[in-house]
Formats: sequence, C-alpha cells, structure tokens
Amino acid sequence: MNESRQSIADETGLCLKSVSKGIKKFAGDGLITKKGNQILIDQEQYEGLRKIVNENMDSFSG
Repeated sequence: MNESRQSIADETGLCLKSVSKGIKKFAGDGLITKKGNQILIDQEQYEGLRKIVNENMDSFSG
C-alpha cells in the first residue's frame, strides 16, 4: 500500500489519530504487516479484514 496515513484519513473521512490507532491494532492482531512505512496485506490477512468488515456491516443492517 503506497498511501500515507493522511491520505487514508482523507479518503475514509476518519481523523489521522483513528487511522494510526487502526493500523497499530491491525498490525498487532496480525491482520496487516508493517515493513518500514509500507503496509503489506497477504491473502490470509485480506480474508481476515474482509470478515471483520462483513461482520460490522451486518451489525448495521440488522
């Protein structure tokens, strides 16, 4: 991923602090891999993130 934290914040509408906390949590949970300033996501991590998004979307619609 070649996006800066600020551009992620701008695109998602989240504040920079929330993006930074999310990145830290996802890295700690093994859902992303940080390599320097890059965020890497393999297929297994992608599926884990997708599952989280789907579960949260279901809670909004139900």
